[in-house]
Amino acid sequence: RAALGALSKVAEAAPSLASRYLDHLLEASKDSDVRRDALQVLREVAKAHPALASRYLDHLLEASKDRNSDVRRDALQALREVAKTEPKLAQRCLDRLLEASKDKDSYVRRNALQALREVAKTEPTLAQRCLDRLLEASKDKDSYVRRDALQAFREVVKIEPTLAQHCLDTLSKASKDKDSYVRRDALQALREVAKTEPKLDPRCLDTLLEASKDKDSYVRRAALEALREVAKTEPTLAQHCLDALLEASKDKDSYVCRSALRILGTVSTKQLMEGYWATKNQNFLPIMLPQFYRTPLVVTDSYATMFWYDTAGNRVSWDKPQEEIKQFVSVVRNNLFQMIPHQ
Repeated sequence: RAALGALSKVAEAAPSLASRYLDHLLEASKDSDVRRDALQVLREVAKAHPALASRYLDHLLEASKDRNSDVRRDALQALREVAKTEPKLAQRCLDRLLEASKDKDSYVRRNALQALREVAKTEPTLAQRCLDRLLEASKDKDSYVRRDALQAFREVVKIEPTLAQHCLDTLSKASKDKDSYVRRDALQALREVAKTEPKLDPRCLDTLLEASKDKDSYVRRAALEALREVAKTEPTLAQHCLDALLEASKDKDSYVCRSALRILGTVSTKQLMEGYWATKNQNFLPIMLPQFYRTPLVVTDSYATMFWYDTAGNRVSWDKPQEEIKQFVSVVRNNLFQMIPHQ
């Protein structure tokens, strides 16, 4: 074990040198006293020399069934490194990883899910099978396993967005999990779905609107980030999202309030102006005013209309009673001093 410990240090500093002793490590790993140390060295070798993976893959697969749960965990971590760098070997790993994701030890299950994530990212043709298991694992009795499953799902959807739509029911249920961290991870996964799915199921919006009122402030913030993506990809649902964001701008938690205002600034300056007048919330101003700092603000008194040009060069107008427009311009001018051209 002392020798293997030394080799582990060598592998960290010079993996190419440690790889010379690969055959000896494989032999040593048959000894129950050194299996874990040997696997840890193999993991380091896998990082530096992916081409060697096929030589010891069968050994790693066998070690992932070891009677000792710690050995199984280390074997799966090494398999994860193999999956990262060797797409051709992903198929050989998949069945064992799927089996290990149901292990009685929760840490083994977690390591297996993390390896499945790498398989799906490395070999997209296997993504569907990985995704099915991740969704099933999102209902695991252990909250950490559920979190790992949802985090892995989020990464897979980035690579294969076409797989997202049929997962909404599972994610919606996870967003109501008793564990607030699981709820947050579910909403972050929904955000990824919203980024890539222009025809989002309205049920997803209902889930996010409900989550925006969650008792946990971090969950509320995650819901707001997801609502921003919905508003950007599905214009017909944008108004519902903006209403929730405006409501959140009055949240008792300052971080939630600031998140809502920041998001509103990226969605619609015009809606921000409406929100300012509806709530007289001064926190709107730092988010809203830079829009008018960048481009001229013009008021046409005869039509009681204010218009400006957004950063894309599009003309945007705001129709309000003349007195309200004058008040608004006064607010803008007072806050930006004389930095905005005014007519």
